[in-house]
Amino acid sequence: MDSLGIDSIDTNAAVRALLAQDDRWLKAATVWEIGIRKTPGFRDILSKLANSDDSLLRETASIVNRGI
Repeated sequence: MDSLGIDSIDTNAAVRALLAQDDRWLKAATVWEIGIRKTPGFRDILSKLANSDDSLLRETASIVNRGI
């Protein structure tokens, strides 16, 4: 176990944990990072966020969806 008390965490789990947060800016930054890295496996979440009532999340997810 490392000093943070976490045995290991994979990238996919870390990204999903960030997307589960209530902080819209953290979520938007995570969505943007998905787009930059072209991270596979998040199309369903991006599609959901592209229909969000939150304009920041909606626009960010829409831009990322077009790029990956």
